[in-house]
Amino acid sequence: MRLVVGRPEDAAIAFADAWNRHDMDDFAALFSEDANFVNVVGMWWKNRAEIEAAHRATHGTMFRDSRLEGVVSSVVELSPGLASVHYRWTLTGASTPDGSPAGTREGILLLVVKKEQSGWRIKVAQNTDIVPGAIAPPSNARRWGGMHQARTSRACEAANIRKKPYQAPSARDFLFFEARRRAWASIGKTAGEHSRPVLQWRR
Repeated sequence: MRLVVGRPEDAAIAFADAWNRHDMDDFAALFSEDANFVNVVGMWWKNRAEIEAAHRATHGTMFRDSRLEGVVSSVVELSPGLASVHYRWTLTGASTPDGSPAGTREGILLLVVKKEQSGWRIKVAQNTDIVPGAIAPPSNARRWGGMHQARTSRACEAANIRKKPYQAPSARDFLFFEARRRAWASIGKTAGEHSRPVLQWRR
């Protein structure tokens, strides 16, 4: 391998550098042979060869003109020779399958890196899109008060969404709603029935 990564945080910096040069040889060299990578829509690659093949394909198409900028926001030593790195990123220049601009995306990349003879290498990567407008309830909210606030927030967000131009659901939207449908199906309920237990609990 040609790359020498001297510090855990350098792995994230080298990740963005190889991405921006669209050099998938250097990109793949950042990963251990048995590395795992889960991307923002849940695709899971389980070794360096799979990671390289997937990114080589996307950098020839949707990410061909993309640019990844960001900062290392966290480095934690897990044990001697093992560390986690959080990299907050902004992606521009990507395109949709039909070739139109995909717009700006933001997210957080989590890397677990291990010190090997050739330097620090990525053992695990988990990428997450930051969803605009997502709201978490306060940590000290009471159980029922928190549920009420969450329902109110969802209603407000729905009202705001209706004011915006129609936008086709993304792959991420599909995965979210499909996971929710399967969860309710597994306990024998339809999506429309999920509110009934809440009403019963409050009696």
